[in-house]
Parts: sequence; C-alpha cells; structure tokens
Amino acid sequence: MNSTVLNPIGVWTLIDSVEVDSQTGEISRPRGHHPTGMLIYSAGGRMCAIVTAEARIPLEDGSGDADRRNYTERSAALFHSLNSYAGTYAVDGSTITHTVLVASNPAWIGTQQVRQVQCENDVLTVDATITLAGKAATKVRLTWRRVE
Repeated sequence: MNSTVLNPIGVWTLIDSVEVDSQTGEISRPRGHHPTGMLIYSAGGRMCAIVTAEARIPLEDGSGDADRRNYTERSAALFHSLNSYAGTYAVDGSTITHTVLVASNPAWIGTQQVRQVQCENDVLTVDATITLAGKAATKVRLTWRRVE
C-alpha cells in the first residue's frame, strides 16, 4: 500500500481529466485537453477541490464592464465548466471519502463522494463513478501532480 494514499496531505494540480462511458468504454474529454484544477488536503482532515474546463470565456472584458449580450448563456457556460466542493475527508486503504460541506452544485452538500485512488511518484489518480439523471454511469478519472 502506498503511503501517499494513506497521507494525501498537500496541494495537487490537475494534469489530466477523462471520462469513460460505462456501457461503451468510450473515452471523452468534456473539459478539453488542458483543464485546470487544484486539490488540497489539510493535516486537519479538510479538503477542497476545484476543476475547470479549458478555454473558459470570462464574463468581463478586462475593463470591468460585463458584455450584456448573451450574459445568461455565458454565465451558464461558466457554471457548467466548473466543478468545486470542499469539506472533510477520510482515508480507508485506497478509498478517500469526501463529506461535502460547500459546493458549486448545492445538490452535493451533505453527500459523501467516494473516490478510488492510486498514488505513484507524486502523481495521484482519482476515480469516481458519476450517475446523472437520464444518463448512463460515467467513470471520471482525474490525474493530479503534487506541487506542495
């Protein structure tokens, strides 16, 4: 058993994100080929994760003025290209369970997000199975590199 999995404390940056359809095995990259993200585990048992898709378009043009054309659509696109949550975590072998206290999607608050993990040479691979209404179960694999 890898000691990093038993002690994931630190800061991790996202290096890859893929989804695998459980029925077809098809691999997709809905967050693009260069998503960004950060995963933090504290010594006190707290965690925070944020993942964003590549090529997100800001609401503002840099001058502080928001372009009101398509504002609603652009806001929705930003929301759908972001996943973040924070809470507490517990490690049991190669399983990490996150208890969600705050999230970009309020439906996750109060839930437990169970993740299967592997760690080798400061690279943490995190697998989750996500089931959305009306869709087949999808395996999400996030790969992180320790930066701190």
